[in-house]
Amino acid sequence: MADAGNARALPELGFDGVKIDGCGPDRNVTRFAELVDDASGGRTIAIEDCNDDPDWDRGSADCTQFHDTGCAVSGGGFYRVAGDIFGYWEAIMDRVQQMAGYLKPVPWHTPLQRPGCWPTPDALEVGCTRQGPLGLNFTESRSHFGMWVVTSSPLILALDLRDQSATNFAWPIITNTEVLAVHAAWPHGPAETTRRQDYSPGTMVATDAVFSAGRPQNMTWQVWAKNVSASSVAILLVNAGDKTQDVSVQLSGATGIVPCRPVGLCAESHMDALCAPTCTTTGTLARANGIKVTARDLWNRAPLPDVAGTFVATQLAPHDSAFVLFSRAY
Repeated sequence: MADAGNARALPELGFDGVKIDGCGPDRNVTRFAELVDDASGGRTIAIEDCNDDPDWDRGSADCTQFHDTGCAVSGGGFYRVAGDIFGYWEAIMDRVQQMAGYLKPVPWHTPLQRPGCWPTPDALEVGCTRQGPLGLNFTESRSHFGMWVVTSSPLILALDLRDQSATNFAWPIITNTEVLAVHAAWPHGPAETTRRQDYSPGTMVATDAVFSAGRPQNMTWQVWAKNVSASSVAILLVNAGDKTQDVSVQLSGATGIVPCRPVGLCAESHMDALCAPTCTTTGTLARANGIKVTARDLWNRAPLPDVAGTFVATQLAPHDSAFVLFSRAY
């Protein structure tokens, strides 16, 4: 069996991980994970399951269990939920929508995640020139990085680190320690959230997108959020359109840090399932309970004024974003 030889070769050649695609004769992902662990001799080896073939044997007919197969090795793993990515804005926005929910025309692309097993919309295009000249400007690259961070997607660099100009371009984005801390956070339990939060700490809050072909499309703005702890949430506000505009988020709940969607947004049934619950209270409730909500600009690593109820990222340029950490303080 070809997989047995491939599995033995990984530790012999010093690899820490392997990507599997639908190119070879073997189709049993579960068995391959077992072979890798048997051959590793205690070495930690991760598997990336390209996840592009529904005929692969993953040990279960239940598509929600696919994330437990390629990830079954001791090194954990990750798996794709979207097609190949490209270095331009429209492709970035299309791929990250696959992380928004579980309503898929191809159900084995369901994004369920846990520590050691992560769905991914593909590698990062920050500073990437592999498909020709640099396709994303700095603003777009930073927003792209933020969307991967807030959805807890693996941060796989695709740029050529030997290219000094590309590395210099990407460095301020990919080395932002406050943003990386958000990516690394995995709270022990949901912080006043519902729906998919047991499977993912990062999710879509609100958008003006329409649901088509199994995912949100044609949006001009989006808001994403990730629980960082029981007392803090990171929120990414993205201007996905081609014109400068304000993008806002409402915070509700007794703690004042639960992002919600205003009445009237995401009203279509598919979008209703993907977006956050509708706002029922405002931050004024938290303020009445003596709770202060602080805000910090993660891109610029600087404090912002305290927030009560609504935060507005004013005059965001096309494809720009605001990344803010909201924390409650009594």
